Amino acid sequence: MNMTRYWRITSILIATFTFAGLFPAGCATNKPEPPSPVMVRPEPWQFAENWKKLRKEMTTSEVEDILGSAGRVEKGRWLTYWRYGPRNNGPQVMFNADTMLVKTWVAPDN
Repeated sequence: MNMTRYWRITSILIATFTFAGLFPAGCATNKPEPPSPVMVRPEPWQFAENWKKLRKEMTTSEVEDILGSAGRVEKGRWLTYWRYGPRNNGPQVMFNADTMLVKTWVAPDN
């Protein structure tokens, strides 16, 4: 066997083994598979029935047990706001700033 033919066969074998590992059987291209969907568990505050459990004069721990942790807490002079969701005017619970008991709330639009 001459050297030119030897190198030609060797390069064909190398290319064959290289591409065999990259392309699964029956696949024409090397496209990655799309990611599988991720299941995101809804937060407790996203359920309307949880907002119906709220009552005036509840403590912060009682509210947290029902709705979960607030996304943001903003302290004002008279009220402390527990905000849920991405918007400032969205779902929120307002506590008396001194007693930290529920004054009122705004449930999400469900």
